[in-house]
Amino acid sequence: MRAQVKVLISCACTIVLLSCSAHVKDLSVDFIKIEAEAIILLENKSLNSNDLPSTIKSLEPMGVTIRGNGLFIKMNSFFTSESGLFIPSDRTIDYSSIGQDPEYKRLSENVYSYKIRG
Repeated sequence: MRAQVKVLISCACTIVLLSCSAHVKDLSVDFIKIEAEAIILLENKSLNSNDLPSTIKSLEPMGVTIRGNGLFIKMNSFFTSESGLFIPSDRTIDYSSIGQDPEYKRLSENVYSYKIRG
């Protein structure tokens, strides 16, 4: 009986984690590499979708854009909403804003998940 409860709790925790980070396909993503590649793209201020760095490309994003406040890696889109990863250009600002629109959740030192409800 206890083993079944542990399995159920483990499954529930996994589902919660996946729903919180549904736009990140693999929870073992190397955020340090993503941040390093994003910083290079932000410093160059140019983006060629055909020539994305390997770690970002491996995420198979729907799109990657540079905006005024940083780099957005779009992983999901539905009507006017979208979600993905965000790497700020100014790494001294804490963009955490849970429950707001857009919503940013810190995943590592300078990598956030983002959700725009539209």
